[in-house]
Amino acid sequence: MRNYLPKSVNSHVKTIITAALLAVGSQAVHAQGLTFGTLYSGDPVSGSSNLSTNQVLRITPGTGAEYVKPAANPSFITTDLAGNVAVGFNGGNRISRVDNGSSTMTVFFANIGCHSIKIDGDDEYIYYAGLAPSIPAIYRSVWKNSGANTSVGFYSASPAATSTAAVRQIPFLNNGDLVYFNGSTSLSAYAFGQVRAMAFDAAGNLFYADFTNNVIRKISIIKQSVTADMAVGSTLTLTDVTNIKVGSIVSGINIAASTYVGSVNQVTKEITLTTSDLTTPKLTTGMVSSSASLAFIVGVDHIAGTFGTASSSAVTLGGAAGTTPLSFNASSYGIGLVFDATGSLYATDQTWSRIVKINATAGVVNSSSIITEFVSGTNISNSTAGLAFDSDNKLYITKRAVHTFARTTSTAGQVETVAGSSGRQTLASFTTTSGSTTLTAVTPASVAALNIGMTLRGTGLASGTKVVAKDVNNNTVTISIAATANGTATNAIVTTEDGFVTSGVGTTGTGSIDGPAGIAIVNDKIYVAESTGSYVRVLSGVSTLPVTLAKEFSAQLNSGAVLLSWATASENNNNRFIIKRSIDGLTFTELKSLPSAGASGSAYSFTDLDPINGVSYYQLSQIDNDGTTKELGIRTVNFSLKNAGFSIYPNPVTERVFSINAQAINTPSVIVKIANTAGESIFTKTYPKSSNGIYTISLSEGITSGIYVISVNNTNGQKLIIK
Repeated sequence: MRNYLPKSVNSHVKTIITAALLAVGSQAVHAQGLTFGTLYSGDPVSGSSNLSTNQVLRITPGTGAEYVKPAANPSFITTDLAGNVAVGFNGGNRISRVDNGSSTMTVFFANIGCHSIKIDGDDEYIYYAGLAPSIPAIYRSVWKNSGANTSVGFYSASPAATSTAAVRQIPFLNNGDLVYFNGSTSLSAYAFGQVRAMAFDAAGNLFYADFTNNVIRKISIIKQSVTADMAVGSTLTLTDVTNIKVGSIVSGINIAASTYVGSVNQVTKEITLTTSDLTTPKLTTGMVSSSASLAFIVGVDHIAGTFGTASSSAVTLGGAAGTTPLSFNASSYGIGLVFDATGSLYATDQTWSRIVKINATAGVVNSSSIITEFVSGTNISNSTAGLAFDSDNKLYITKRAVHTFARTTSTAGQVETVAGSSGRQTLASFTTTSGSTTLTAVTPASVAALNIGMTLRGTGLASGTKVVAKDVNNNTVTISIAATANGTATNAIVTTEDGFVTSGVGTTGTGSIDGPAGIAIVNDKIYVAESTGSYVRVLSGVSTLPVTLAKEFSAQLNSGAVLLSWATASENNNNRFIIKRSIDGLTFTELKSLPSAGASGSAYSFTDLDPINGVSYYQLSQIDNDGTTKELGIRTVNFSLKNAGFSIYPNPVTERVFSINAQAINTPSVIVKIANTAGESIFTKTYPKSSNGIYTISLSEGITSGIYVISVNNTNGQKLIIK
């Protein structure tokens, strides 16, 4: 299993993982507030099994190209690294796909009523679960649309109803399968209920929330591929068999459910496929392709909750996650499950209207991890169905029942409304007449929420119905009606399909977000699945990224010091940078604060002249003018403390002449090096061995006053002060 923290310290990771969805954020452009974008209808085929009607279904505000089709309760969203979006529909029994930059939502997989979807971190497979209450199982299908995956039919955006279904729906884990549970060396039958959320950690392991049993579990996965396309058989040759255990479940194209590894040959890299007795061969049913990897389930571990028992009260948090009861109460919707950039896991304890945090240690969570309260009370609701982090590490929270979504602020435990009204505004039933209709006795709240030019939607209202006038004194609203729209309108939503956010993030927008459930953030866009309104809404201007890095944060040994450096291409609203150090990756102590050099960007550096022996973690953070903090990276350095073998006198140096006593260094010559705190060499000279071990060093007048690092024969350096 890969460890999260080493991965995070090698690159500036901007991965954002959502509840019941995975969202990946990229660098965001500066935006003053949210902008309304394309509004997709909930489902191209409106719940039917006909796969031939994959129209362009969108509402583009201001263009007149509005088209609304009955939808089927979109509830779950996941995105891949390329910005492609998958939408799962409760009512429509399907998964649909919107490719990045496309205005078309196409059917990806029909006849699938799922309660959770997730794309893995390699963008290769989409996982889906909760197919029905009576089917506690997780399946997966090839998501990557490239190369052999497309040509052999493993991927298809609009599959034939029968010809590729067996190929495309790949069993992963079924109720009753044998697994190694909680580190046991013996296989046992595994039981789980309805899966209502999934999230992948940085190591590629799948975490899921079991709604039936109120627990969170981790499925440890190893991905490997066959060396070449292989026909039907019970033996496969893999590219690598390291860490694959006898008894592991095998999941792959044309491999039947409940197939196990019966044996592993480390020399030939062959494995055998067997039934649960690990002896009886189990044949594949077709070609095993080298273009799509196999997944091996090598273990399942309990993470949080008490199996089969929901918490009967809002239990006090602060103990081990594995023994703390939870109560998901997800009904037919999902629950929140998301990782942050440090590897900590967040989940929605829905019954008690709170979001809990399972705190990672060195990027890893387990049943011993401490579980704490992150947000609670009026800041969320017991219908919170989706969570997503943006690239500024702010957590977005959907509130399905109150028709809003919010995000956390720089004040711990507090949130601000991003979009939606405080309660959905609706109009009473009324009779529509072609041409226009004036509605009387409209509630003041609805009159206030409606603006001229807004679009209305609801049963009995034709596409393109708009507000043309309103009277706030007499509480009347006049709407335009298409010529064919005589009849009765019911459940008319006071919405704003064009520009409903009027004053930016943090202020309640007029109009309504209609039952937001799933949420995903990618490429500076928020995708919100409006389960009640049966729409997928797209908003731009997710966040402001104060700092754009031109050079990633790095930490390098420099003689006996550690040089920390980075560079910015631009800075907006940036106040300062903070460098902190830790010996365990958990508790950090501030070393240095560096003020912003200005909007145009600059190079920055700091030298730790007194590094700690052993492994040290260096953290770089950026602070906005409003106090918002964003972590820019963590780097590790392994410093081995050795006796430098020399001394300096005088130190500080006042006349740019000093001596080195290097009697302990017994070499034919000595090399003296001096570097500044930026790691730049300012002096290098080789001296023949002195009989008394004393060497006199003369520096030029061009060397300015300051702190330097001096080393002899590349030993650990010492601090040299020149006045």
